[in-house]
Amino acid sequence: MHQRSNPRGDAGPRQPAPPAARARRHRPRRARAVVFSTVLLAGASTTLGASPRLPLSVPVTLDYALVERALTEHVFVEPGQRARLLGTPEGCNELVAARPRVAAAEDGRVRVLLDLEARGGTPLGARCLLPFSWRGQLELFETARFGEVPTRLEFHVTDSRLSAATDAATTAPTVLWNWVKQFVHPRIEAVGIDLATLIDDARRLLDGALAAAPEARAMARESLALHTPVARPAGLEITLGADLPGEAAGVAPAAAPPATPAELRAWDARWQAWDAFFTWTIKTLVRGMDDALHRALLEVLEQARYALRDALAADTPAADPVRELFLDSWPRLAPLVGRAARDGGAGTALRYLAFVSAGDLLGSLDRLGRHLGVSIDRNGLREIARTLVSDVDDSELAYDTAPDPELRALYGLPPSLPDIADGALPARAAQRSWLAWLIAPAHAAAAPAADLDAWLPRAGALDDYLARMDSVFDEVIAAEEQRGKIAARFLPVYRRLVRATAWQESCWRQYIEQAGTVEPIRSQAGSVGLMQVNKHVWRGIYDLERLEREVAYNARAGNEILVHYLLDYAIRKGEHEVTGDVDALARATYAAYNGGPGHLKRYRQPDTRGHLRAIDEAFWRKYQAIGDHGAQAVRACYGD
Repeated sequence: MHQRSNPRGDAGPRQPAPPAARARRHRPRRARAVVFSTVLLAGASTTLGASPRLPLSVPVTLDYALVERALTEHVFVEPGQRARLLGTPEGCNELVAARPRVAAAEDGRVRVLLDLEARGGTPLGARCLLPFSWRGQLELFETARFGEVPTRLEFHVTDSRLSAATDAATTAPTVLWNWVKQFVHPRIEAVGIDLATLIDDARRLLDGALAAAPEARAMARESLALHTPVARPAGLEITLGADLPGEAAGVAPAAAPPATPAELRAWDARWQAWDAFFTWTIKTLVRGMDDALHRALLEVLEQARYALRDALAADTPAADPVRELFLDSWPRLAPLVGRAARDGGAGTALRYLAFVSAGDLLGSLDRLGRHLGVSIDRNGLREIARTLVSDVDDSELAYDTAPDPELRALYGLPPSLPDIADGALPARAAQRSWLAWLIAPAHAAAAPAADLDAWLPRAGALDDYLARMDSVFDEVIAAEEQRGKIAARFLPVYRRLVRATAWQESCWRQYIEQAGTVEPIRSQAGSVGLMQVNKHVWRGIYDLERLEREVAYNARAGNEILVHYLLDYAIRKGEHEVTGDVDALARATYAAYNGGPGHLKRYRQPDTRGHLRAIDEAFWRKYQAIGDHGAQAVRACYGD
């Protein structure tokens, strides 16, 4: 049996305030801590003077878990998330609430559910006359709104309902209703959430993004505000809004002339700023995350870097690479930050909320304010970074190609890629093959431990070259098997995978001859050497110079990447179980190696683009040929 109470004592429960009127293109399709920006372009306002205004609106979804944590941290502080709200000295009267759960009510209000225990009576010395006890649940219905402090989100109880735990105590005594109004409502209503950091970070970002348009900046600062929240199933939807001047306000749209030589020279600086920012962000966020979020964040980093690789390989580079990369990667990162916000304390959650809101705001500004000279650049990325770490230094956001032990640790790798001399490979890896004299060196003095470095396969010694290169794979594979990461039943697939990948990528070559000079094999996208390890995707994981000049180092790097995709993607996601063929693991692993984690399934998807399907089919033929003929199959690269 349920009993209702009107805590205000008026004719009926107060209804939630109507949401601020605003156009909305679409409803979010899935729940997350912050919904990606939707810019409201319809109905530009002309209320102030003759200057039309474009409303800039960023929906910010405050997860109910954050409200629960705020209650837990301020009210339900005792073990078991309990709060002793009433306790008389003689022990006759007691009221204890516990375990706050917050969700949306069907009528658009916020619903808070509490476990409630009460006992009471009239104290008489050591006795308690007319005692009663009650146990059940208290359901509170609240409206959320911004109060006198425009950035403080407050909750006001508009209705209550008691539900007894057993049929034996279906009717709550009048005194219990009085206690609920006197001791529960005020304590719950005293808890608010200060969202000032969202406004502060947004204002700082607007100042930077609109630096070239002072009138627009002033208008945006003046109108920047948080608007009335609305309870949705995914959370409290709050609108961070501001106004921008329309194009008719005297600001001419920026033209898009062809890139000048100076702009083309600045291209590298732009994408490097993006890569440095995104890598720093992932390293900062991943600390302390659970395993699932850790893996998901690394996948987003890899996908972002593969997108960068593709942008660099384009015949006509984008004039604004940072913008394209940001808009491509941010929608994948933001939901993960929202998930992380639900796992931390209220302070951490608000910091993550501010981070994603700042990124969403920058994306919205880019779409709405191009005519104001807005661009996604190093300065905007720095301001987003400062929502995570307020005192982040520019040096921390600098682009650096040196191996980064912290980044390698995030992948579960040792601080540096072990060398042969470090004992990671069998001793025979450092021994010069007795057949090496048959392979023509590209320079006169090759070190014995690097007998294939800067050497080219020659027609008269091709068998010897392939045999020596095959021994490099033997050594790399033997070392990997000693580490014991790959289960025995997958080892035959792994052994063929390494050789077939090297065949597909380079025909087992580290070097080619160009205009009489021996050079490492380099692709337009920045992939180098035997395994075509991409320098942009794997920056910070490997020594980029050694990738170019050392065959064995390149082989070990490519092997590490293949093992990563084999174990962390193909096997973990059960590609062999989906297809019923263990060799599908090799096909999935290579697809991810070639195109990034998002390409794992492309080899078996009917809508895969033609050129990618051709790549996967070529790899599959090589994988089968390696199984049938071993190293001799690679002779096909050289016309044999």
